[in-house]
Amino acid sequence: MDKFELQDFNKRIALNTDLENISREICKAYDLGDFVSNELITIGYEDYNYYLTTSKGKYCVKIFNKERTKEDVENYLARIKAVANSDVQKRKVIQKKINIG
Repeated sequence: MDKFELQDFNKRIALNTDLENISREICKAYDLGDFVSNELITIGYEDYNYYLTTSKGKYCVKIFNKERTKEDVENYLARIKAVANSDVQKRKVIQKKINIG
């Protein structure tokens, strides 16, 4: 991915710091181990999604678009939680709001 494409992704969430800094904060907040790497998921058009690899495993991180309302986020989380609470085979969902920079 070239620099200009990455800037477009960063604009989605008004990213004003290096993604590695956010990832390190996420590792601390969720006790996910030590930061190893990030891999941007380029499929999608609204939010900022990436794989975070740590010393404890690999996680999918979703950072909501800066234009999303609180209601949008709550509706999304309700759908994800409905799946998590069902008998459908799924991954564990961890939710926590952290403020960075």
